Amino acid sequence: MEESSVVFPRKLLKKLIAMYREHPCLWDKNCASYKLKQKRYEAISKLTQLVQEHDPSATRVHVLRKIESLRACVRREHKRVRDSRLRVAAGGTDGIYKPMLWYYDLFSFVFPDEEIDDIYKKTHTVHEQNEVRVYGRYIIFVLLK
Repeated sequence: MEESSVVFPRKLLKKLIAMYREHPCLWDKNCASYKLKQKRYEAISKLTQLVQEHDPSATRVHVLRKIESLRACVRREHKRVRDSRLRVAAGGTDGIYKPMLWYYDLFSFVFPDEEIDDIYKKTHTVHEQNEVRVYGRYIIFVLLK
């Protein structure tokens, strides 16, 4: 059975992302209603209604797949940004990667990396004689005597 495709113009995507943000039960694991299937179902139903205003043939599956696709792209871009910050913090000279996705900033609410961003900022104040070692997402400072 072949499914019809649904076109998501930029204006609709902006509204979809904004509405997605209003429902933390869909993206925030710390939200009390995150584990409540009924709340999540209702939230996805609201998003589906929004998309159906633009394209009546849109289904819940279309909306879920689109959100999944958008989040995957944003995660990929975020990883590039995060990795470039780590390289800069460790003394790299390439500079910090600038995201290419037009909706990257609209999805900034899904990244719980506020404390990591603070660490990046602090690495620039580390005295030059100290060594910075990067292991994945963790920055380790080795104080040299």
